[in-house]
Amino acid sequence: MERVNISSEVEAIFTFKWKSEFGLHEENYFCKINVWRDLDLLPEKLKEQLMGRENGETFSVFFKGGELFPYSDENIIEVESKQFNPPKPFKLLKPRLGRFYPLGFFQGLAGVFSVNCSPARIIGIDNEKSKLTIDTNIPIAKYDVNLTIFIKKIVKELSEIGGECKNWCLLPLETGPGMQVRFDGIVTDFEFDNSERFKREDETEDSIFYKEPRITTHIDSQCNENLIELYNRILPREVKCLIF
Repeated sequence: MERVNISSEVEAIFTFKWKSEFGLHEENYFCKINVWRDLDLLPEKLKEQLMGRENGETFSVFFKGGELFPYSDENIIEVESKQFNPPKPFKLLKPRLGRFYPLGFFQGLAGVFSVNCSPARIIGIDNEKSKLTIDTNIPIAKYDVNLTIFIKKIVKELSEIGGECKNWCLLPLETGPGMQVRFDGIVTDFEFDNSERFKREDETEDSIFYKEPRITTHIDSQCNENLIELYNRILPREVKCLIF
């Protein structure tokens, strides 16, 4: 039986579960871990649990708020309103309370370049002083997270030819989960009141596209397999679904 070792490539399903004041949340992510390359980027107690595991095994690791990703009040920053300077395609954007923007939209921050897409939420607007307050913490950072890992497949690596190191805990969580939760009562602004944001490039009637049968999938086979497993787990057997 193949076990996870330093030369392995591991296909795994990462399931992150966390609880906010508004409900229970679950994020599922398919990972392809090159152990030799990626191991040092994983949290220490996850590394200890991963090594030596077999195909089909499942294990869990619990992280307290701030343990998986640091959370600090120092990451809540006051900036001048003029520092909100989106690139040319987004020049007409105005800062909105509760809305997330790429951190690179804010000029003059130490170590931050215009291509930085990390989420930054505006949590204060002072028009009299021309100031903005932004939260640059990873949105999920302050919440407890329970990570369950299912070892789907272990492949023996025959040779190492380099490649990109990946932090498989950071990748699924740094730009999405937690954004929906309010900050000290400030509702996240998804611009639901702005109909322009929801216009399609092609407003042609959908019925024209679906006039002829189109038997195809828009996701890869692994994603399709993961969805089937998820639906089997959360949907009652007797349920009738109109569409997925």
